[in-house]
Amino acid sequence: MAAPALGITFGPGSLAALIMAVQLWQVEEDAILPMPSYVEPVRVALPNPAEFHSVAGAGDFDFMSPCPEGMARAVPAICASALGFDRIAFHARLNAEVIRFMTDAPRP
Repeated sequence: MAAPALGITFGPGSLAALIMAVQLWQVEEDAILPMPSYVEPVRVALPNPAEFHSVAGAGDFDFMSPCPEGMARAVPAICASALGFDRIAFHARLNAEVIRFMTDAPRP
């Protein structure tokens, strides 16, 4: 799960029956859903520890794919990353980590 926006809807025990491995991703600079509103409730509700990644410098929309040029002009609020954050490099890392996790995670 990458930045589960409705993490606050998961209460204690709500994920107790989940038997599969979970990978959680959190942005550190989320102004819309600041910590601990979205990832922490999911982490706490999971019956087993998740593989957890906190992404330094990432903001509200950085888990979205890099925007094509026209879209970046049309909706800069969701396409622009914080100064110094490389969304393209991050997505290469994210994609590789998700593939590794899905390949290596234990099967129920």
